[in-house]
Amino acid sequence: MIEAKAQAATLMGDPSPKGIIYREVRKAASNNKAAPSNSDLADLAGLLSVSGPAAALSRLAREGAIRIETAARERRITIVATGAITQVSENFRPISEAERVRRGETIRKRAAERRAVRTERTEQPKPAAMATKAHTHDRQLVDATREQAKRYTRSRELSATFRNPVPIDRPTPVLRHTPPPGADRRPIALTRDPCPRCGTRGELGCKHQQPFKPE
Repeated sequence: MIEAKAQAATLMGDPSPKGIIYREVRKAASNNKAAPSNSDLADLAGLLSVSGPAAALSRLAREGAIRIETAARERRITIVATGAITQVSENFRPISEAERVRRGETIRKRAAERRAVRTERTEQPKPAAMATKAHTHDRQLVDATREQAKRYTRSRELSATFRNPVPIDRPTPVLRHTPPPGADRRPIALTRDPCPRCGTRGELGCKHQQPFKPE
């Protein structure tokens, strides 16, 4: 008991989260109130996770400063130095140590089984069909990337052409045949694209070419 009181005196002046949690639990037990939840203890101690108070209470229990009894949704904490106990409901039935050990072993066994299943799925070789499908998908990605690069190169070439059009003062090409007198000597625009000399749309016509005729 002397050691418990000395330890309690040390914890009462401890500014760390463990000391804060001990003082809050001891205050609740002295006032005959229920033990604070992990969320409340985390807020009071300035912790970011509710797992911090649970770990601090476990350390206090191992050090002999408190005793913890748990049930389905409640826990009863006894302060060893004072004998004060936090309040619980009338239906409180603490889980025995043997039951706690059994549940812990069950949880660890199930976790080990899940890890084994994940490892087996990871190490299992992929079927030939899946491998072929993955290879085909990779090949399609490579082809799509190459086609995109080609389109980008063509767009850059077209942009360079429009940035550097043919000079306006360049003479109009001479027709190979002699048109009749009074006929329009301008060549017919081959497409609706702008004129490379003045930029006028091909379907409108300009002084360098006649309007585009779909027929």
